[in-house]
Amino acid sequence: PLKATHMGFWAIKNILYRYSAPLHAVEPPESWGMDEWDEASGQMSDLSMMSDALLPPGSELSVAEGVSEFD
Repeated sequence: PLKATHMGFWAIKNILYRYSAPLHAVEPPESWGMDEWDEASGQMSDLSMMSDALLPPGSELSVAEGVSEFD
C-alpha cells in the first residue's frame, strides 16, 4: 500500500509539473527546407523538464496566448 501511494503521488506531481508551465511553440524560419525541419524536430522530439534544449538557428520561441494550462 505504501509503494502504491508513493507511485500515485509521483504521478500526480509529474502531471502538475507538466501542466504548470505555459505552452511554448518554436516557429521555424520560412527559409527552412525539409532537411532542416526533420533535424530540428528530431532533436526536440523527446524533451522533458530535466533536459536542456537549444533553439535551432533562425527559429523563434513564442508563448501561446489565451490558453489555460489546465483546460
